Amino acid sequence: MLQVRGADVARPTRARLAMEIGSYFRDSGDHRRAQAFIDLARYTLGGEPRSTSIRVLNARLHQHEAINKIVAGDMAGAAKSLKEFESEITAQYSIGHANQTLYEVHLLLKNDRPDFDLIGSLLKQYPSNSDPSRLTAWTDLELRLTEAQAEYQRSDKKSKDRAFARVRSALEQVRKLRIIPTQAVFAPVLGRFADEYSEHLVEIQGLTRSLPPQFVSDADVIRGNLTELANTPHRVA
Repeated sequence: MLQVRGADVARPTRARLAMEIGSYFRDSGDHRRAQAFIDLARYTLGGEPRSTSIRVLNARLHQHEAINKIVAGDMAGAAKSLKEFESEITAQYSIGHANQTLYEVHLLLKNDRPDFDLIGSLLKQYPSNSDPSRLTAWTDLELRLTEAQAEYQRSDKKSKDRAFARVRSALEQVRKLRIIPTQAVFAPVLGRFADEYSEHLVEIQGLTRSLPPQFVSDADVIRGNLTELANTPHRVA
């Protein structure tokens, strides 16, 4: 369809398509393909007027890139992308603030000596009963898993017990809401629990699924089509 009607699709819409397809690769741990889609989305937006909607889209791209850099192990790059995200975020993207906190905490947890007091204060900004306009069910789940990771990394028995309780609750939410946490970032976190939490080993391993080969093949075709269209102004207003 992109080959036939692609020029009818607005450039920001093409950029969003590239970004969202890339997120599947990011979540499955294929950070190189994910970055290629992020770069394509950003290139597609080149020269677009700096409207509010474009700023929101740019903010989302920086955020996706930050997550992808965490996946790739590039913590300095992730921190830079999060700063660029802050420069673009607007009131129209309030949920982005919760995501920003989430990945700031994730970077802090990567330190040799995490500041658990700071991590706790950041996470308390977004309790489970937060305004839905500020916290989606998906991000809420990921924040709760991050709390579990922080408790687990404290290493004392009481903290680990609290961590396992949070994981049990998170897995119940996965079943209830049929949502899956960001696999590339959080499946490894859950994997650490699986060693001590054997009754949920299979369930946790289920969060690390690979993308089907047909999806990968189709995505590569779409990326080629979008690349050809990148500089093409859309024909429909």
